[in-house]
Amino acid sequence: MPFSSIMRLLLAGAVLLAPFAGSVGAKAAEKAETVRTAAELSGKITLAGSTAMQPLVEEAAKRFMAKHPKVQITVQGGGSGTGLSQVAQGSVDIGNSDLYAEEKLKPEQAKDLVDHQVAVVAMAAVAHPDVGVDNLTKKQLIDIFTGKITNWKDVGGKNQKIVLVNRPASSGTRATFKKYALDGAEEASGIEEDSSGTVRKIVAETPGAIGYLALSYLDGSVKALKIDGVAPTKENVVTNRYKVWAYQHMYTKGKPTGVVAAFLDFMLNDPEVQGPSGLVVKSGYIPTTDMHVMRDHAGNVKKIVVFQVGSQTYTVGGERYSMETAPFVDQNRTFVPISFAATALGVPKNNIVWDPKAKTVTITKGNQKVVIKIDARTMSVNGVNRPLDAPAKIVNGRTMVPIAQVAEALDVEYKWVPETKSVRFW
Repeated sequence: MPFSSIMRLLLAGAVLLAPFAGSVGAKAAEKAETVRTAAELSGKITLAGSTAMQPLVEEAAKRFMAKHPKVQITVQGGGSGTGLSQVAQGSVDIGNSDLYAEEKLKPEQAKDLVDHQVAVVAMAAVAHPDVGVDNLTKKQLIDIFTGKITNWKDVGGKNQKIVLVNRPASSGTRATFKKYALDGAEEASGIEEDSSGTVRKIVAETPGAIGYLALSYLDGSVKALKIDGVAPTKENVVTNRYKVWAYQHMYTKGKPTGVVAAFLDFMLNDPEVQGPSGLVVKSGYIPTTDMHVMRDHAGNVKKIVVFQVGSQTYTVGGERYSMETAPFVDQNRTFVPISFAATALGVPKNNIVWDPKAKTVTITKGNQKVVIKIDARTMSVNGVNRPLDAPAKIVNGRTMVPIAQVAEALDVEYKWVPETKSVRFW
C-alpha cells in the first residue's frame, strides 16, 4: 500500500477501536459458530517450509491437536523456498516462510497466495564461544562470509581459522541474513546444512565456526554477535535499530477454509499463541503487535503509529509524544485529535483546514480531498458522500474524528490490539 495512503488516513486524525461496527455482530456470530463446531473439527493439515519457525508451529500444532483429537497436523521443514513452492503447487496446505512470497516466487505464483503473518524473527550471526570476538562491523561480517577474512585474529579474536557454516539456497534464514546483514553479498563456500538445529550444533562443536541462526534457536551453546555494536535483541529489533529480521509467514493458496482456517485462527488470534505469555514469546519470537516499524517485500521500512484509548501519549516508530486530549470511545468508535494524528507522520498543518463557520475540517493530500463536518453522519471523499457511523465532534477544543469509514475509503492497513486497547497503522 502506498505510503501516501497511510498519510491521508492519519490526517483524518482518528483511530479505530475495533473492526467496523457493521462487522462486529457478524464476527461475534462467526466466533460463536466456531465455538459451537470446535469439537467437530476433523481433517488433515500439512505444512512445510521455514525451519526458523518450525519449533513454534510444531508446538502450536501439538496443542491444537490436543484440543481437537480428530485433527492431524504434519509439520515439515525444508526451508522457506520449499514451503512457498509447495503451497503454490498445492502439495501442502500451508507454506511456512521467513520471506515474502514476492521475494522467492514468480509473480504469477505469488499472486494466488494469501499471507498470514504470525510473528517476527530476528537472525543473528553466531560463532563458537571461544573465538574471542563478540562484535563485528558490518564490513568485517561481509568480509568473513565472502572469504576475504579467514582468521579470527584479523578481527580482534584468536589466531584461529574461520569455518563458515551456511544454509542452502532455499533457506529463508539465509536469504534474510544475506539481504540485511551482508548487503546482498554472495557468500563463500563452506559447510552447508539444511536445518537451523544442525547449524547450531556444528557451530557449537567446531572451533572457529561462524554461522547464523534465528534468535529462537539460541540456547547458550553459541555466541550471538553484535553488528556495529548493536546486539540482536528484541528491544533493538522492534525499532529496526537491529535490521536483520523478517516476518514469519504462513501462506495459503487462496483464502483458507475449514480446519486450515481454524488452525490459522488459533495461530494468529489465540492468547495461547499470541498472548503476553503465549507460544510466540516463550519460543523466542516477537509478536507483530510489538513492532514499531513494518517492512514490505522490497525492504521499505515504515514507522508504525500507535494510539491507545485513554492515553495522552502516542508513539511513532517507537518514539513517544504527548497530546492534551486522549483518544476515547464513543458509539463503538475511537476518536483521536486531528492535529496529533497529522503530526505523527509529519504532515504540514496547512494541509488540514478548519472552517469554523461551516464546522468542517478538510484534509488534502495529492489528489485526495476529505471533508468531514462536525456532528454530520457523512463525509465527503473527492466530492462523493460516504456514511459515518459516528459523527465527528469537538472535545476540549480539539476536533475528534472517527476512523472506520475513513480507513475504508483510504485503504489504510491497521490492526486493533484488544489487550492494550490500541490501534496500529502502517
